This record gives sequence, structure tokens and C-alpha cells, in this order.
Amino acid sequence: MTDDLVKRLRYCAPERRDCSRNELAMLDAADRIEKLEAALREIAALGFWDGDSAMNISRKALEGKDD
Repeated sequence: MTDDLVKRLRYCAPERRDCSRNELAMLDAADRIEKLEAALREIAALGFWDGDSAMNISRKALEGKDD
């Protein structure tokens, strides 16, 4: 389901050329969704709860993002 969302967000121009500000924001959102999903998959693959590892993976995925 999320893959479809990412595809729809990227419909304008995968190469990021000739995009409006709104389209660039959509492409950035698609990139961020993929990065966060990858982090969640990595946390889920730990196979056991390791709070320190999960925290490090989460921080890396959110790096440079302000709340």
C-alpha cells in the first residue's frame, strides 16, 4: 500500500527536473517515507527488542529532520 503512495507522490518527474515547488515537496516526502520504512524494517529485523539499536536506527533515519 505504501509503495503505491510513494509511486503516486513521484508521478511528476522522477528525475526532479522541471518540477514545481509542490511537486518537489511530494518527491521529498516520497524519499522520506522510503527512508523511514527502511528504518522500521531494520528495527523489525532485529528479532528481539534491543532499545539501544532501535534508538540508533531511528535517530539515523530522522537525522537532520526538525520536529
